Amino acid sequence: MKLGLTPCTWQLQSAHNQLENKDVFTISPTGSGKTLTFWIPLLFNNGGITIIITPLNILSEKNRDEANAYGFPALDICAETATDEAFKDIEKLKYRVLVVSPEHVLQDARFKKLWKCRTFTDNLFSIVFDEGHCISEWGKDFRPLYSELGNLRWYLPAHVRFHAVSATMPPHILLDVQSKLRIRSYNLAKVVRSNDRANIHFMVQEMKYPRNTYYDLGRILPLKEGTPPEKFMLFVNARDQAEAVCNSLCKDLPAHLRHNIGEIWGICCTDAAGMGLDLRDVRLVIQWGYIDSLCILMQRLGRAARDHALTALAVYFVEPLYFDTYSGKRKRPELDEGQHHTKKKKVTNVDAESTVVRDEENSQCRTDGGTLNGGDNDGRTDSVSMVVDQRNRHTIPEVAGTSTPMRILPVNADSDVIERAAMVSHICCDVCNKMELHSRLFPLQQITSTRAKPKYKIKPYKMTDTERRLQQELIKWRDSKIIEENLDADDFFGPQMIMSNKILNRIVDLAHYHKILSTTSLFEQTSWCYSSEYGQSVLDIILTCIPLPIVQPPAPPAVIIPPPLGLSSSTNQQPTASTSATNGVMLPSKRSRKCRACGSTDHIGTHCSLCPLSYRTHCSSQRPTNFVQDIFPSPASQDLI
Repeated sequence: MKLGLTPCTWQLQSAHNQLENKDVFTISPTGSGKTLTFWIPLLFNNGGITIIITPLNILSEKNRDEANAYGFPALDICAETATDEAFKDIEKLKYRVLVVSPEHVLQDARFKKLWKCRTFTDNLFSIVFDEGHCISEWGKDFRPLYSELGNLRWYLPAHVRFHAVSATMPPHILLDVQSKLRIRSYNLAKVVRSNDRANIHFMVQEMKYPRNTYYDLGRILPLKEGTPPEKFMLFVNARDQAEAVCNSLCKDLPAHLRHNIGEIWGICCTDAAGMGLDLRDVRLVIQWGYIDSLCILMQRLGRAARDHALTALAVYFVEPLYFDTYSGKRKRPELDEGQHHTKKKKVTNVDAESTVVRDEENSQCRTDGGTLNGGDNDGRTDSVSMVVDQRNRHTIPEVAGTSTPMRILPVNADSDVIERAAMVSHICCDVCNKMELHSRLFPLQQITSTRAKPKYKIKPYKMTDTERRLQQELIKWRDSKIIEENLDADDFFGPQMIMSNKILNRIVDLAHYHKILSTTSLFEQTSWCYSSEYGQSVLDIILTCIPLPIVQPPAPPAVIIPPPLGLSSSTNQQPTASTSATNGVMLPSKRSRKCRACGSTDHIGTHCSLCPLSYRTHCSSQRPTNFVQDIFPSPASQDLI
């Protein structure tokens, strides 16, 4: 039997370690062909059986179909296929590949019976844990049975080995999985490759608008023009968010494309779709919102460009709260009862006997670690690919204990491995090539506010006969509409199908204060869904019962008539009420202004040149040297006069 494929070196190393009866950890990037390490040992283990434990049904179907395509009889054990006849066929060794979920393998009583069947257990070769990082991340609270998979050790013979496969299993996750699966270090082999994807270009963007508005997606997905974008996957952190962002993107489409069923441009999904779909030509991956797990982030962004001949862009939109430039108040994460905040310690997990390869000329953020050898007997990881941020490196266990971007390779690495490790992609991230990646963003659009107008707050008042009359008229109108629309047979909702009592009473209150002037104001103040259809009829009833008050026109402004030309103001003639009457309108009289120094009405201040007592007037004429004494004579001179 042949698979028709040429395996890579690391795939052969993983298969070789399994055939040597070792527990194996296979860590390789997304889309690199980790499932091939499931099938290669089946070619050489003399008809051995492999059980694959997967977290998702769609992954189970994928592994089943792939095994059948390679010629290995496979069965996907789920609620539909887990019959007594199927388990009898399993005992008869009809299938070589069994795909099952953690819940089935631990809770189904027929599996406990299967472990006691010597014919089956003698031919059982290995247990494969697909997406092995879920044992650590999902076993805490999401799916607790994941943390109990280590109990299989007590049911199975000693020759059955465990094989954990994942794309993201940093040292602290690896140690946790090893502990939960009860794997001994002396019989453990690790095939660890860098999870760097050189054909994916990473970009981090700060959200400029609130997260639940999804306006920032217009910077990378211009759907309003109606042109198909690059095939994309948009990841969110919850299922309800996926539905909300999908509805928001549909609203951005032109009207003639919103309800079309045809070509799929992209999907909005969570981890379930990310791990279950094998789309080779995704050119754009978007992570919407901050996520506190670097493993999950790399799993999601790694869905791009699974075809290594393509290049893709991965955009991480993060709330302003998590940026250094944020000036607001940060909230500390909530803790369970009995817990308290503790400082994070630095974790160093670097092999001192490894060879460090640095790129001095191009200090890029990432490189390809190439193919690595298996693990040693002391439980240490053979290679760690690190991406370091000088400010936050002490808070991320995956990259803690380093100071500069580096590649760490085994001492016995071949020259071609070191050469491939020194290779870097043309465009790494928006730190290395900021302008080139940011040129793919569209300008930020100015979004008009969609906030509804505030509703009028009803002040307490005493209802009169006028409001009671309006209330009765609205009830009569509502009853007539129920009969007219043939809805009177509904005994459960009754007349409130047209207008609820709550809306009816609010209409009465608003009419008391004359706040309903049109069908638009009726909808804004009551949110009545039938405002456009029946709003005019309700307005007519309101105006009949509570008419609008008559507003008196404002009085015209007073007009001041200037005095006739030629009339000197020096006569100090004041206009009176009788002489100011014009066309029957009494004009108010105006008080004339006088100079404070001399009392004349020709001018109003001593600074004016017309005032005889002005200092400016005396300065402009020839005055004696004793000018001050002439104006203000001393007491001695007054006696002489």
